[in-house]
Amino acid sequence: MEFLARLLMMAMFLYASMVNPFDATAKKELMKSKNMPFVDILFPLSMVGMLASSLAIVFGVLIPFAAGYLIIFMGVASYYFADFWKAEGQQKAMLLNQFTANITIIGGLLLLILYA
Repeated sequence: MEFLARLLMMAMFLYASMVNPFDATAKKELMKSKNMPFVDILFPLSMVGMLASSLAIVFGVLIPFAAGYLIIFMGVASYYFADFWKAEGQQKAMLLNQFTANITIIGGLLLLILYA
């Protein structure tokens, strides 16, 4: 049951790390549009880090380090892509919802660190 719980927690990260590289050009353009630095380096590193960290958590290896990486990843992603403070109207509501979902994921990752 614990394995299944970790697998389900990591489903989003596993999916993103396996699908996003096939759309790398569009993802990099989105990152550039958000004024992210070093996109050509950060994109592949983030995909490898996300895949490695999520697999480590699924298989119960180095969970605190893997969860720590994903917390940093989610923090950076939230800052750049869930930037509700720059939006208005319906877009602000959508981004705020995304931001709070990301914060919830970070909370779950913190629990993994605490109880791993």
